[in-house]
Amino acid sequence: MTNRHIKYMNLDDHGYSALDVTPARVQVDYFTISDRADPQATVARTASWVVASGTQTATPSPSGIV
Repeated sequence: MTNRHIKYMNLDDHGYSALDVTPARVQVDYFTISDRADPQATVARTASWVVASGTQTATPSPSGIV
């Protein structure tokens, strides 16, 4: 069974997300860390989704939050 409301899910990696809200759009960027036990771990942006003002559709964003 699939859920059409879920656009992105990662249950394997550890990380965090950043949410940016402006009058023009809402964007979320998902980040994963290379090793949660390592204080020098690297971070990589794995996905970004954006919802434009006046719409209800999330679409992939080619760029992260600037």
